[in-house]
Formats: sequence, C-alpha cells, structure tokens
Amino acid sequence: MKKYFELLSKTSAPESFEKKYECRSFEGTAIPSDLEPLWLKQNWINSDTKEKGFALIWRDNKNIKLLGIMQDSDVFTSAQGKNDRTWAKGDVFEFFIQPSGAKKYFEIHIAPNLATLELEIPSIESFRAEKFSFEEMIADFGFKSEAGVIDQDNLKGWWAMMTVPLARLGMTNKINSCVAKFSVCRYNYNKEWGEKPECSSSSPIPTLSFHSPEYWHELAFI
Repeated sequence: MKKYFELLSKTSAPESFEKKYECRSFEGTAIPSDLEPLWLKQNWINSDTKEKGFALIWRDNKNIKLLGIMQDSDVFTSAQGKNDRTWAKGDVFEFFIQPSGAKKYFEIHIAPNLATLELEIPSIESFRAEKFSFEEMIADFGFKSEAGVIDQDNLKGWWAMMTVPLARLGMTNKINSCVAKFSVCRYNYNKEWGEKPECSSSSPIPTLSFHSPEYWHELAFI
C-alpha cells in the first residue's frame, strides 16, 4: 500500500476521466502493485479537489475489491455502526455499481471508523421520484470493510477498503467487456471549511449528484 501512498502524495490528477476501467483478476490477499488509479475530481465545477484522492479496483474469483486512498487534514466522522447516514456525519468513501442489464444498483459506504452503509436501490427512476424510504433500501451484502489513518511525513489522510461478494451483486468473475457501470465518490469534511463537505467523484458527472448512472464508468473484467 505504501507505493500508492507515495503516488498520491507526488502525483496530480489527470485532466481527463476514464470512460472504461479494466478490472483484472488476482488471487490472494495482497494488494496488486500495478493498478491504475481512478482519481476523484469535481467535474461539475471543472476543478481538482483541495485534498486529493483516488481509488483502485481489482477482483478475485468471488469478490470485487476497492481501495480508496485519500489526503485529509481533518479525518473525522460521528457515524456509528451499520447503516447510519454516513454522508451527513463526516468523511466517507462510497462505491456505486449497477450490473449490466439491471435497473437496480447498489451503494456501499465506509467511514474512517468503519461505520458502513449498504443500499440496494430498485432503479434510478424510483430514487429520483423518492418512491422508497431510506430504510426500505437498506441491504446486507456481506461485504468486508477495512480502514485506517495515514500519518506520514509526506501524506496525512486515511484509506478505506471494501471486499464485496460478486454473487450478492448478481455478478460472476467471467471475462466480459462490460459487466457493470460504476462510480467511486467521496465526502470530505473539514471543520475549518465550515459545514459543507468537499465532494468528489471518479465520474464526469455534470452536476453534484452521485446518483447519475448515465455518467458512470463502464467496468470491464479482463
């Protein structure tokens, strides 16, 4: 993981967004050393973030795995346990995924203290029409969550990792040029900035709405 800490501290986000992300398969528990980062930016205002961050994605035979590494000078959250309203209570790393051909999509959060949120959303149309309550969308994917604080001379922040069973998403490990659409997003709160967080996304969303699958990346399993 230290290699990616150094990459974040020394590299700036590219100007362009990736339309398609090629997700490779690796066995074992080690984090692969040559993954391509997905940078978190603010396309809706055509701006980089005050504090940088990126995500790395890979898979094994049964799971899709994400690692978020984020610069953060004020790591905090008041969210607690499972299925709290994490986005309103402090820093959080988010993953959205919609399997190809499906209307439903999934949203998973990890906060720095391992508070989590898991939602299964029937469709983007129902979400925008507010047909279902927050409680009705709560799900349980059986995913593994990890997080930790980064405190190095050249990088202060935190990291989050999730391991999500493919079967629970209705997906398999089969090679395919487009298995899903997805996006990685972040809320970055800082007490010195006031109440509003700095939001960012790996996707080129034109307005500040993370629930925009029409602008998410295509995910290829290679």
